[in-house]
Amino acid sequence: MRAAAALLPLLLLLVAGPGRAGEAPDDPIAARIAGFKAVKAAVGRIDDALDAGALPAAAEEAGRIATFAAIVPTLFPPGSEQGGDTSASAALWRDFAGFTARAEELRHLAADLATAATAGDRATATARLRDLRGTCRGCHRRYQDLW
Repeated sequence: MRAAAALLPLLLLLVAGPGRAGEAPDDPIAARIAGFKAVKAAVGRIDDALDAGALPAAAEEAGRIATFAAIVPTLFPPGSEQGGDTSASAALWRDFAGFTARAEELRHLAADLATAATAGDRATATARLRDLRGTCRGCHRRYQDLW
């Protein structure tokens, strides 16, 4: 997990653009879209790594997801519910506490997946990946206007 912590400033720069780590991004809609696309790609790489028995690679990708999940609520500030290319539904802001809890669930599952993969426990890592995907689907269904 130290690797994930070390990646936080880089990840914040990647999704937030120029500025200091911890600052709200200039364009939160673009930042969250880029971040969630990165999560989707990381899930695919975890799946491939688990299939290949490359558990350290799966752990590294899961750590990146956990790091991103920790900042997800900051990417949905008031006023970012419209404009840009957002597909976030109004339900997200009406139930922001629920949305934040889902982001925390994602963080925990990704961290658990990283821990299992680091320990060489492929079965548990695979189960956490399945749970992680379910959390993503549930959040999209509840808080995204595409469903």
